[in-house]
Amino acid sequence: MYRIIDAHTHIYPDKIAQKALRQIATFYRMDDRIAQPGEAGTVGYLLRLQEELGIERSLVCSAAYEPRLVPALNRFLTESCKAAGERFWGFCAIHAGCKDIPAILAQCQKDGLHGVKIHPDYQKFNMDDPRLDPLYEYCTGHHFPVLIHCGDERLDHSSPARLQRVLDRFPRCPIIAAHLGGYRRWDESIMLRPSEGLCFDTSSALFALPRERVIAFFERFGYERFLFGSDYPLFDPREELRRFLALGLSEGQNRLILGENFLRLFGAGGQNPQPAPARIG
Repeated sequence: MYRIIDAHTHIYPDKIAQKALRQIATFYRMDDRIAQPGEAGTVGYLLRLQEELGIERSLVCSAAYEPRLVPALNRFLTESCKAAGERFWGFCAIHAGCKDIPAILAQCQKDGLHGVKIHPDYQKFNMDDPRLDPLYEYCTGHHFPVLIHCGDERLDHSSPARLQRVLDRFPRCPIIAAHLGGYRRWDESIMLRPSEGLCFDTSSALFALPRERVIAFFERFGYERFLFGSDYPLFDPREELRRFLALGLSEGQNRLILGENFLRLFGAGGQNPQPAPARIG
């Protein structure tokens, strides 16, 4: 048995979960990939999936479409994580238009959240927007990882080129580049230059890429720099776990990506937070 940690999930208040999921699915033209229309996106359904699949922890987050939504979203995330205990590992919401970003992040960290999520395409700002410099500076200095939605062939807000500019300016910032660093822009993201703080998650990628291309990412950057992520509720964690295991990695490689890399990154399970070993390639 592997320790399984899902490093990319989204939760919403029950009363708006279906609306939020429909908006995201429509945005990505993926209406056919809703995990389960009746309950998808709710806290309760994610907890039941954890029990079914033996997932010991899920990184949970939400994106704030406007700055005014940030406080309410962060209250919801904080309360949900406190109720779920160690089952949830919360990442706060932020927006480039927020005032005093470091103060918001500091309060979220004090409240028990473990990082921050930005979705530049949905939130309509560039990931290398100078307004986000205080975010990257804070996260570098306080080991507060940044989960960044990366890539979309229709938009430029979260392109691999913009991610590279962030990495060049903040090489020690702990960044999780979602979707193998560039959803549907994988020819570009595989050319990113390795950076001390950079790691990736596998969400919204395994369904689209053949095995050899996924393995090429692992080999270029190192298996120690990847986290398993499902992108619940847009994708079903059951199917994503099957896709990952179908890659046929070694037991040691599976252990790294399914859980050990996450524990090292966050210092969970009695470890101190540590960056992945440096690799040039």
